[in-house]
Amino acid sequence: MSSGIVFEGPDAVGKNYLALKTAKMLIERGDCVVMTNFPQYFAFGGVIRQMNRGAAKSIFENINDPYEELKHRAAMFALDRALALLPIIAARNKFPGAVFISDRGPDSNAVTAGFMFASNPGLSEGLLERFLSNEMPNLDTEFRQCTDLTAILCLAQTSTKESASEVDYREVLDQLEIPDAQSKAIEIYLRLLRENVIYTKIGGVWQSPENLTAQVLQKVEINLQAGAVPPKEGEMILIGPVEMVGCILNFVPNKIVELDKQWRKISLDTSDPDGQRKHTLDRIERKISDAIGEFLSAKTNLQSDIPVLVVKAVSRLLNDYPNLLDIVRAAGGEPYAVLLEHIRGIGNREN
Repeated sequence: MSSGIVFEGPDAVGKNYLALKTAKMLIERGDCVVMTNFPQYFAFGGVIRQMNRGAAKSIFENINDPYEELKHRAAMFALDRALALLPIIAARNKFPGAVFISDRGPDSNAVTAGFMFASNPGLSEGLLERFLSNEMPNLDTEFRQCTDLTAILCLAQTSTKESASEVDYREVLDQLEIPDAQSKAIEIYLRLLRENVIYTKIGGVWQSPENLTAQVLQKVEINLQAGAVPPKEGEMILIGPVEMVGCILNFVPNKIVELDKQWRKISLDTSDPDGQRKHTLDRIERKISDAIGEFLSAKTNLQSDIPVLVVKAVSRLLNDYPNLLDIVRAAGGEPYAVLLEHIRGIGNREN
């Protein structure tokens, strides 16, 4: 059985909803589920959000090479996943054999590539192939090793006669979500995951959750035995601010605990009656990211016991993509730069 299910695809196609429905079904059959999403905007992902909105423009201008910019933007997302290995490993240690489920993962760098190729006409198809073959498989080496992923590509057709790239988009939040970039991202996604496509909406009509979940389980080769009663209901660890902070600081501040409660309530509720769920979540995640940054600034708070896999992942990315720390700092992530250097320092001492 696959131990990792990742839902990929453009915005507003129901990835998070389907991830939660799949998790619920697995829990009911007795499985333990570790669940997360990327980018983790409540933590390092907050730095990525600022980068997407132009905060590191001067660094990219100094790089002055669209392909190098693409590589470093993609590596920023890989850093987000590398840091997320901390609570994932902790959860896996608590629940050996748990199924890992995520809203987006390593293949979401298709969105990064889509933005770069949509906004830089000079980038050739040859460079895209080079990125897909040379960078994509290596950016998340340790993350893939830890999670053993099967990626499901979610697409929504507005008409049964239209192409898969004809999708509905929510209001643009970041530069990486402009429609041209999304269309290019879908094209790249299809190159990577054509065999694992699920259409969440056909002809403007959402498919039933039961139908979609059954398709997911079939593609990852998980069989549900009809009528079978599990010995006990499974459990779920939703990786959030408390889990992340507990792995990088020596204590979890009360401020983070209170914000985590708000974040968790909204994250697990997909009903969205007033259409404000995403915007409310964005506001809470910004508060959490700022609060984590405040506590990271005090270096004495940092954990010294970091798993080898995380140290290896962070050190490799910082060494292979030399402008990363400059980008982090330019995007307002000085506290995270301190954390990253702290982790790399652990690796240097051990070597």
